[in-house]
Amino acid sequence: LNDSLFTRGYMIEYYFKAYDFDGIATTWPHSAEAIDGDRYEFTCLPTLIQVPCILYVDDYHNRGTFEGIVQTYMDQAITAGTLMELTPHVDRYDVNGPTSGVSNGIGAYVSADGASSIFCQAYNMVIFDSGDLDGVTISEGTEHSDKSNDAKLLVDWLKLSEHYVGLWVLGDGVASDLSGSFTAGAFELMSAICGVELVSESFFEMSGGVEGGGIANPFVTGMTGSPFEGLSYYAYGGCPSINDFDVLDSTGPGQHGLIYTGYIGGPPWAGIYTDQLNDGGHRLATVWNGHSIMAVRDAELEPRSARRKLVDIIYGFLGQFLGPPTPAETPAVTSLSDNFPNPFNPVTRLKFSLAKKGHISLRVYDVSGRLVRVLVDEVREAGAYEAVWDGSNDGGRSTASGIYFCKMEATDYERTLKMVQLR
Repeated sequence: LNDSLFTRGYMIEYYFKAYDFDGIATTWPHSAEAIDGDRYEFTCLPTLIQVPCILYVDDYHNRGTFEGIVQTYMDQAITAGTLMELTPHVDRYDVNGPTSGVSNGIGAYVSADGASSIFCQAYNMVIFDSGDLDGVTISEGTEHSDKSNDAKLLVDWLKLSEHYVGLWVLGDGVASDLSGSFTAGAFELMSAICGVELVSESFFEMSGGVEGGGIANPFVTGMTGSPFEGLSYYAYGGCPSINDFDVLDSTGPGQHGLIYTGYIGGPPWAGIYTDQLNDGGHRLATVWNGHSIMAVRDAELEPRSARRKLVDIIYGFLGQFLGPPTPAETPAVTSLSDNFPNPFNPVTRLKFSLAKKGHISLRVYDVSGRLVRVLVDEVREAGAYEAVWDGSNDGGRSTASGIYFCKMEATDYERTLKMVQLR
Protein backbone atom coordinates (compact mmCIF):
# COMPACT_ATOMS: atom_id res chain seq x y z
CA LEU A 1 0.00 0.00 0.00
CA ASN A 2 1.27 3.43 -0.95
CA ASP A 3 1.57 5.64 2.14
CA SER A 4 0.83 8.73 0.05
CA LEU A 5 -2.75 7.50 -0.42
CA PHE A 6 -3.57 7.89 3.24
CA THR A 7 -3.69 10.61 5.83
CA ARG A 8 -4.40 10.93 9.54
CA GLY A 9 -7.54 9.14 10.63
CA TYR A 10 -7.59 6.52 7.86
CA MET A 11 -8.42 3.04 9.11
CA ILE A 12 -7.55 0.23 6.68
CA GLU A 13 -9.13 -3.21 7.04
CA TYR A 14 -7.60 -6.21 5.29
CA TYR A 15 -7.36 -10.00 5.30
CA PHE A 16 -5.52 -12.74 3.45
CA LYS A 17 -7.08 -15.20 1.01
CA ALA A 18 -5.34 -18.11 -0.70
CA TYR A 19 -6.39 -20.90 -3.07
CA ASP A 20 -4.97 -24.40 -3.26
CA PHE A 21 -4.50 -26.38 -6.51
CA ASP A 22 -8.10 -27.61 -6.30
CA GLY A 23 -9.40 -24.04 -6.15
CA ILE A 24 -10.47 -24.28 -2.52
CA ALA A 25 -10.08 -20.94 -0.75
CA THR A 26 -9.11 -20.21 2.80
CA THR A 27 -9.10 -16.81 4.48
CA TRP A 28 -7.19 -15.55 7.46
CA PRO A 29 -8.79 -14.59 9.76
CA HIS A 30 -11.22 -17.41 8.97
CA SER A 31 -14.32 -15.26 9.49
CA ALA A 32 -13.01 -12.33 7.42
CA GLU A 33 -15.62 -12.55 4.65
CA ALA A 34 -18.58 -12.67 7.04
CA ILE A 35 -20.50 -9.41 7.49
CA ASP A 36 -19.33 -9.03 11.10
CA GLY A 37 -16.19 -11.12 10.71
CA ASP A 38 -12.78 -10.41 12.15
CA ARG A 39 -10.30 -8.53 9.96
CA TYR A 40 -6.88 -7.11 10.46
CA GLU A 41 -6.67 -3.32 10.51
CA PHE A 42 -4.34 -0.42 10.91
CA THR A 43 -5.03 3.25 11.55
CA CYS A 44 -2.94 6.25 10.54
CA LEU A 45 -2.05 7.96 13.81
CA PRO A 46 -2.44 10.46 15.28
CA THR A 47 -6.00 10.82 14.05
CA LEU A 48 -6.34 14.37 15.45
CA ILE A 49 -10.11 13.97 15.01
CA GLN A 50 -10.42 15.60 18.41
CA VAL A 51 -7.67 17.55 20.13
CA PRO A 52 -6.27 17.00 22.71
CA CYS A 53 -5.83 13.26 22.24
CA ILE A 54 -5.29 10.16 24.37
CA LEU A 55 -3.10 7.32 23.10
CA TYR A 56 -3.95 3.85 24.39
CA VAL A 57 -1.15 1.32 23.73
CA ASP A 58 -2.47 -2.26 23.72
CA ASP A 59 0.71 -4.17 24.52
CA TYR A 60 -1.28 -7.40 24.83
CA HIS A 61 -2.82 -7.44 21.38
CA ASN A 62 -4.32 -10.65 19.99
CA ARG A 63 -3.73 -12.63 23.20
CA GLY A 64 -6.68 -14.58 24.58
CA THR A 65 -9.08 -13.23 21.94
CA PHE A 66 -8.76 -11.83 18.42
CA GLU A 67 -8.51 -8.29 19.78
CA GLY A 68 -6.83 -9.31 23.03
CA ILE A 69 -8.31 -9.47 26.54
CA VAL A 70 -6.75 -6.16 27.61
CA GLN A 71 -8.37 -4.30 24.70
CA THR A 72 -11.75 -5.88 25.42
CA TYR A 73 -11.72 -4.78 29.06
CA MET A 74 -10.20 -1.36 28.38
CA ASP A 75 -12.70 -0.58 25.62
CA GLN A 76 -15.60 -1.56 27.89
CA ALA A 77 -14.31 0.60 30.73
CA ILE A 78 -13.71 3.63 28.50
CA THR A 79 -17.03 3.53 26.66
CA ALA A 80 -19.03 2.96 29.86
CA GLY A 81 -17.46 5.66 31.99
CA THR A 82 -16.56 9.33 32.02
CA LEU A 83 -14.44 8.91 28.90
CA MET A 84 -17.49 7.82 26.89
CA GLU A 85 -18.06 11.39 25.70
CA LEU A 86 -14.38 11.62 24.86
CA THR A 87 -14.12 8.40 22.82
CA PRO A 88 -13.17 10.39 19.67
CA HIS A 89 -10.12 11.61 21.62
CA VAL A 90 -8.77 8.07 22.08
CA ASP A 91 -6.33 6.59 19.57
CA ARG A 92 -5.30 2.94 19.95
CA TYR A 93 -1.93 1.47 19.02
CA ASP A 94 -1.76 -2.35 18.89
CA VAL A 95 1.62 -3.96 19.50
CA ASN A 96 1.54 -7.02 17.24
CA GLY A 97 3.38 -10.07 18.56
CA PRO A 98 4.07 -8.25 21.85
CA THR A 99 6.40 -10.95 23.24
CA SER A 100 8.30 -11.59 20.01
CA GLY A 101 10.76 -8.71 20.42
CA VAL A 102 10.63 -7.68 16.78
CA SER A 103 10.39 -3.90 17.25
CA ASN A 104 6.64 -3.47 16.98
CA GLY A 105 6.42 -0.98 19.86
CA ILE A 106 5.53 2.69 19.48
CA GLY A 107 9.18 3.66 19.79
CA ALA A 108 9.98 1.90 16.51
CA TYR A 109 7.82 4.24 14.43
CA VAL A 110 7.93 7.67 16.05
CA SER A 111 10.20 9.84 18.16
CA ALA A 112 9.68 12.78 20.49
CA ASP A 113 13.10 14.38 20.36
CA GLY A 114 11.65 17.87 20.50
CA ALA A 115 8.57 19.66 21.78
CA SER A 116 7.55 20.34 18.18
CA SER A 117 7.31 16.61 17.31
CA ILE A 118 3.89 15.39 16.22
CA PHE A 119 3.84 12.96 19.15
CA CYS A 120 4.34 15.77 21.67
CA GLN A 121 1.80 17.97 19.94
CA ALA A 122 -0.87 15.31 19.56
CA TYR A 123 -1.03 13.45 22.87
CA ASN A 124 -1.80 14.71 26.34
CA MET A 125 -2.30 11.31 27.92
CA VAL A 126 -0.87 7.84 27.25
CA ILE A 127 -2.24 4.55 28.62
CA PHE A 128 0.21 1.63 28.33
CA ASP A 129 -1.07 -1.83 29.39
CA SER A 130 1.14 -4.92 28.99
CA GLY A 131 -1.28 -7.45 30.48
CA ASP A 132 0.52 -10.26 32.32
CA LEU A 133 3.64 -10.22 30.13
CA ASP A 134 6.87 -10.66 32.06
CA GLY A 135 9.19 -9.42 29.31
CA VAL A 136 9.36 -7.13 26.25
CA THR A 137 6.86 -4.73 27.86
CA ILE A 138 7.96 -1.09 27.64
CA SER A 139 10.99 -1.85 25.50
CA GLU A 140 14.17 0.22 25.77
CA GLY A 141 16.18 -0.38 22.62
CA THR A 142 18.53 -3.17 23.72
CA GLU A 143 18.76 -6.95 23.56
CA HIS A 144 17.03 -6.97 26.97
CA SER A 145 13.79 -6.26 25.08
CA ASP A 146 14.04 -5.13 21.44
CA LYS A 147 15.20 -2.24 19.28
CA SER A 148 11.96 -0.30 19.78
CA ASN A 149 12.88 2.34 22.37
CA ASP A 150 9.48 2.94 23.92
CA ALA A 151 11.04 4.14 27.18
CA LYS A 152 12.95 6.99 25.54
CA LEU A 153 9.88 8.02 23.55
CA LEU A 154 7.80 8.26 26.71
CA VAL A 155 10.54 10.09 28.63
CA ASP A 156 11.00 12.68 25.88
CA TRP A 157 7.24 13.14 25.54
CA LEU A 158 6.78 13.59 29.29
CA LYS A 159 9.68 16.02 29.67
CA LEU A 160 9.42 18.08 26.48
CA SER A 161 5.69 18.49 25.78
CA GLU A 162 4.53 22.09 26.00
CA HIS A 163 1.23 21.17 27.66
CA TYR A 164 -0.08 18.95 30.48
CA VAL A 165 0.88 15.30 30.16
CA GLY A 166 -0.31 12.18 31.98
CA LEU A 167 0.98 8.59 31.79
CA TRP A 168 -0.79 5.47 33.10
CA VAL A 169 1.30 2.27 33.11
CA LEU A 170 -0.33 -1.10 33.84
CA GLY A 171 0.93 -4.67 33.82
CA ASP A 172 1.80 -7.64 36.01
CA GLY A 173 5.46 -7.52 35.00
CA VAL A 174 6.32 -4.07 33.64
CA ALA A 175 8.20 -2.93 36.76
CA SER A 176 10.07 -6.23 37.07
CA ASP A 177 10.93 -6.08 33.36
CA LEU A 178 12.28 -2.52 33.42
CA SER A 179 14.11 -3.02 36.71
CA GLY A 180 16.18 -5.68 34.94
CA SER A 181 17.35 -3.18 32.35
CA PHE A 182 20.49 -1.12 32.80
CA THR A 183 19.60 1.62 30.29
CA ALA A 184 19.25 5.24 31.31
CA GLY A 185 15.86 5.48 29.61
CA ALA A 186 14.34 2.61 31.60
CA PHE A 187 15.67 4.00 34.90
CA GLU A 188 14.58 7.56 34.15
CA LEU A 189 11.06 6.51 33.17
CA MET A 190 10.44 4.08 36.03
CA SER A 191 12.31 5.69 38.93
CA ALA A 192 13.09 9.34 38.21
CA ILE A 193 9.79 10.28 36.55
CA CYS A 194 7.20 7.72 37.70
CA GLY A 195 8.75 7.30 41.16
CA VAL A 196 8.47 3.49 41.12
CA GLU A 197 10.72 0.94 42.78
CA LEU A 198 10.24 -2.84 42.50
CA VAL A 199 9.86 -4.70 45.80
CA SER A 200 8.89 -8.12 44.45
CA GLU A 201 7.88 -9.51 41.07
CA SER A 202 5.23 -11.72 42.70
CA PHE A 203 2.77 -10.72 45.42
CA PHE A 204 1.65 -14.36 45.55
CA GLU A 205 5.16 -15.55 46.44
CA MET A 206 5.77 -12.59 48.73
CA SER A 207 2.63 -13.45 50.73
CA GLY A 208 3.59 -17.11 51.19
CA GLY A 209 3.45 -18.86 47.83
CA VAL A 210 2.05 -22.35 47.37
CA GLU A 211 3.30 -23.74 50.67
CA GLY A 212 2.59 -20.68 52.80
CA GLY A 213 -0.95 -19.90 51.70
CA GLY A 214 -0.04 -17.12 49.31
CA ILE A 215 -2.76 -14.68 48.27
CA ALA A 216 -3.60 -15.16 44.58
CA ASN A 217 -6.50 -12.69 44.44
CA PRO A 218 -5.50 -9.76 46.64
CA PHE A 219 -7.95 -7.09 47.69
CA VAL A 220 -6.77 -3.66 46.52
CA THR A 221 -7.80 -0.41 48.19
CA GLY A 222 -7.02 3.24 47.63
CA MET A 223 -4.96 5.16 50.16
CA THR A 224 -6.55 7.97 52.15
CA GLY A 225 -5.55 11.32 50.68
CA SER A 226 -4.62 9.82 47.31
CA PRO A 227 -6.60 10.16 44.06
CA PHE A 228 -7.79 6.56 44.70
CA GLU A 229 -9.36 7.17 48.11
CA GLY A 230 -12.60 5.15 48.40
CA LEU A 231 -11.73 2.79 45.52
CA SER A 232 -11.62 -0.97 46.17
CA TYR A 233 -11.45 -4.03 43.93
CA TYR A 234 -9.90 -7.48 43.61
CA ALA A 235 -6.82 -8.17 41.50
CA TYR A 236 -7.73 -11.55 40.03
CA GLY A 237 -4.68 -13.79 39.78
CA GLY A 238 -6.24 -17.25 39.87
CA CYS A 239 -6.99 -19.83 37.18
CA PRO A 240 -5.65 -21.07 34.88
CA SER A 241 -2.35 -20.05 36.48
CA ILE A 242 -1.21 -17.68 39.21
CA ASN A 243 -0.42 -14.19 37.98
CA ASP A 244 2.73 -12.65 39.42
CA PHE A 245 1.54 -9.18 40.32
CA ASP A 246 4.37 -6.68 40.76
CA VAL A 247 4.74 -5.30 44.28
CA LEU A 248 5.88 -1.68 44.25
CA ASP A 249 7.24 1.02 46.50
CA SER A 250 7.77 4.73 45.95
CA THR A 251 11.04 6.45 45.24
CA GLY A 252 11.87 10.03 44.26
CA PRO A 253 8.62 11.83 43.34
CA GLY A 254 6.48 8.69 43.85
CA GLN A 255 3.55 8.57 46.28
CA HIS A 256 1.56 5.59 47.56
CA GLY A 257 -1.81 5.28 45.86
CA LEU A 258 -3.05 1.67 46.02
CA ILE A 259 -2.22 -1.19 48.39
CA TYR A 260 -2.60 -4.97 48.32
CA THR A 261 -4.38 -5.67 51.62
CA GLY A 262 -4.32 -8.80 53.79
CA TYR A 263 -0.53 -9.12 54.09
CA ILE A 264 1.73 -7.89 56.88
CA GLY A 265 5.49 -7.95 56.52
CA GLY A 266 6.45 -5.48 53.83
CA PRO A 267 5.30 -2.55 51.71
CA PRO A 268 2.76 -4.31 49.45
CA TRP A 269 1.90 -1.34 47.26
CA ALA A 270 -0.18 -1.97 44.14
CA GLY A 271 -0.09 1.55 42.70
CA ILE A 272 2.26 4.54 42.77
CA TYR A 273 1.46 8.03 41.46
CA THR A 274 3.27 11.32 40.89
CA ASP A 275 2.21 14.91 40.35
CA GLN A 276 5.01 17.26 39.31
CA LEU A 277 6.19 19.60 36.54
CA ASN A 278 8.10 18.78 33.36
CA ASP A 279 11.09 20.66 31.92
CA GLY A 280 8.82 23.36 30.50
CA GLY A 281 6.95 23.94 33.76
CA HIS A 282 3.82 22.07 32.64
CA ARG A 283 1.98 19.56 34.83
CA LEU A 284 3.33 16.00 34.57
CA ALA A 285 1.31 13.31 36.33
CA THR A 286 1.76 9.53 36.29
CA VAL A 287 0.10 6.40 37.68
CA TRP A 288 1.79 2.97 37.75
CA ASN A 289 -0.18 -0.19 38.56
CA GLY A 290 1.45 -3.52 39.39
CA HIS A 291 -1.29 -5.33 37.52
CA SER A 292 -3.23 -5.04 34.25
CA ILE A 293 -6.76 -3.77 33.83
CA MET A 294 -7.69 -7.33 32.82
CA ALA A 295 -7.03 -8.39 36.45
CA VAL A 296 -9.48 -5.88 37.97
CA ARG A 297 -12.66 -7.47 39.38
CA ASP A 298 -15.61 -6.00 41.27
CA ALA A 299 -15.49 -5.93 45.06
CA GLU A 300 -19.19 -5.16 45.42
CA LEU A 301 -22.37 -5.88 43.49
CA GLU A 302 -23.23 -2.48 42.05
CA PRO A 303 -23.95 -1.03 38.58
CA ARG A 304 -20.58 0.68 38.21
CA SER A 305 -17.91 -1.94 37.62
CA ALA A 306 -14.49 -1.71 39.23
CA ARG A 307 -12.76 -1.29 35.87
CA ARG A 308 -15.04 1.60 34.96
CA LYS A 309 -14.47 3.27 38.34
CA LEU A 310 -10.71 2.84 38.02
CA VAL A 311 -10.69 4.39 34.54
CA ASP A 312 -12.89 7.25 35.76
CA ILE A 313 -10.51 7.98 38.64
CA ILE A 314 -7.47 7.83 36.36
CA TYR A 315 -9.15 10.18 33.92
CA GLY A 316 -10.08 12.54 36.75
CA PHE A 317 -6.48 12.64 37.92
CA LEU A 318 -4.41 12.39 34.73
CA GLY A 319 -6.90 13.66 32.20
CA GLN A 320 -8.40 16.60 34.04
CA PHE A 321 -6.77 18.90 31.48
CA LEU A 322 -9.02 17.35 28.84
CA GLY A 323 -12.35 17.81 30.57
CA PRO A 324 -15.71 16.98 29.04
CA PRO A 325 -16.62 19.12 26.04
CA THR A 326 -18.03 22.42 27.23
CA PRO A 327 -21.05 24.05 25.60
CA ALA A 328 -19.89 26.23 22.75
CA GLU A 329 -21.05 29.77 22.22
CA THR A 330 -23.81 30.29 19.68
CA PRO A 331 -22.15 30.37 16.24
CA ALA A 332 -22.23 33.69 14.45
CA VAL A 333 -23.09 32.09 11.09
CA THR A 334 -24.66 28.95 9.67
CA SER A 335 -22.02 26.86 7.93
CA LEU A 336 -20.82 23.42 6.81
CA SER A 337 -17.08 22.67 7.07
CA ASP A 338 -15.16 20.33 4.78
CA ASN A 339 -15.38 16.71 5.89
CA PHE A 340 -12.37 15.10 7.59
CA PRO A 341 -10.65 12.92 6.62
CA ASN A 342 -11.08 13.22 2.88
CA PRO A 343 -10.48 10.84 1.12
CA PHE A 344 -11.76 8.54 3.87
CA ASN A 345 -12.17 4.94 5.01
CA PRO A 346 -14.18 3.82 6.89
CA VAL A 347 -15.75 7.00 8.33
CA THR A 348 -15.65 10.73 7.74
CA ARG A 349 -16.88 13.56 9.96
CA LEU A 350 -18.79 16.68 9.00
CA LYS A 351 -18.95 19.68 11.30
CA PHE A 352 -21.77 22.18 10.82
CA SER A 353 -23.29 25.03 12.77
CA LEU A 354 -26.60 26.87 13.01
CA ALA A 355 -26.73 30.56 13.88
CA LYS A 356 -30.39 30.22 14.92
CA LYS A 357 -32.93 27.50 15.55
CA GLY A 358 -34.34 25.96 12.39
CA HIS A 359 -34.68 22.94 10.15
CA ILE A 360 -31.44 21.35 8.98
CA SER A 361 -31.00 18.77 6.23
CA LEU A 362 -27.74 16.92 5.61
CA ARG A 363 -27.89 14.36 2.78
CA VAL A 364 -25.38 12.26 0.85
CA TYR A 365 -25.73 11.68 -2.93
CA ASP A 366 -23.74 9.63 -5.44
CA VAL A 367 -22.32 11.04 -8.69
CA SER A 368 -25.58 10.26 -10.54
CA GLY A 369 -27.55 12.37 -8.10
CA ARG A 370 -29.26 9.47 -6.33
CA LEU A 371 -29.89 9.87 -2.60
CA VAL A 372 -27.60 7.54 -0.64
CA ARG A 373 -27.99 8.52 3.01
CA VAL A 374 -29.93 11.02 5.11
CA LEU A 375 -27.63 12.07 7.94
CA VAL A 376 -29.78 14.82 9.46
CA ASP A 377 -33.35 15.90 8.76
CA GLU A 378 -34.86 17.72 11.73
CA VAL A 379 -35.23 20.99 13.61
CA ARG A 380 -32.27 21.83 15.85
CA GLU A 381 -31.37 24.59 18.26
CA ALA A 382 -28.63 27.06 17.37
CA GLY A 383 -25.21 25.58 18.03
CA ALA A 384 -22.27 23.60 16.68
CA TYR A 385 -22.76 19.98 15.64
CA GLU A 386 -20.98 17.04 14.05
CA ALA A 387 -22.33 14.26 11.82
CA VAL A 388 -20.51 11.02 11.00
CA TRP A 389 -20.94 9.05 7.77
CA ASP A 390 -19.71 5.47 7.86
CA GLY A 391 -19.98 4.88 4.11
CA SER A 392 -23.31 3.02 4.31
CA ASN A 393 -26.62 3.82 2.67
CA ASP A 394 -29.99 4.25 4.39
CA GLY A 395 -30.47 0.48 4.19
CA GLY A 396 -27.28 -0.15 6.17
CA ARG A 397 -25.32 -1.55 3.22
CA SER A 398 -21.76 -0.41 2.54
CA THR A 399 -21.32 1.77 -0.52
CA ALA A 400 -18.58 1.33 -3.10
CA SER A 401 -15.44 3.39 -3.49
CA GLY A 402 -15.99 6.59 -5.40
CA ILE A 403 -17.06 10.22 -5.27
CA TYR A 404 -20.03 11.31 -3.19
CA PHE A 405 -21.59 14.68 -2.43
CA CYS A 406 -22.92 15.97 0.87
CA LYS A 407 -25.53 18.71 0.66
CA MET A 408 -26.58 20.85 3.61
CA GLU A 409 -29.76 22.91 3.50
CA ALA A 410 -30.83 25.24 6.28
CA THR A 411 -32.69 28.52 6.52
CA ASP A 412 -31.05 30.88 3.99
CA TYR A 413 -28.07 28.53 3.64
CA GLU A 414 -27.04 25.82 1.20
CA ARG A 415 -23.72 24.14 0.49
CA THR A 416 -22.55 20.97 -1.29
CA LEU A 417 -19.13 19.42 -0.78
CA LYS A 418 -17.35 16.53 -2.50
CA MET A 419 -16.21 13.48 -0.57
CA VAL A 420 -14.00 10.62 -1.81
CA GLN A 421 -14.37 7.14 -0.34
CA LEU A 422 -11.56 4.59 -0.76
CA ARG A 423 -12.14 0.96 0.20
